[in-house]
Amino acid sequence: MQGVGVIEDADKLQAGHRVWFSCDAGMRPGDGAMAELCVAEESAVLPLADGVDEGLAAALGLSAIAA
Repeated sequence: MQGVGVIEDADKLQAGHRVWFSCDAGMRPGDGAMAELCVAEESAVLPLADGVDEGLAAALGLSAIAA
């Protein structure tokens, strides 16, 4: 449901930027944020600052869901 990636194409966001995102990926069979490409609403995408570890950023939302 959350992931880290690079913008490929968007209406308002610039391609090539690293981002954290939340989406409904993974809620259907054969779907998920670990896919090569994932669709997310632009309102659910947050830019990652330089130097932010991608693994750490990808895990941030998971502890709240697991709790």
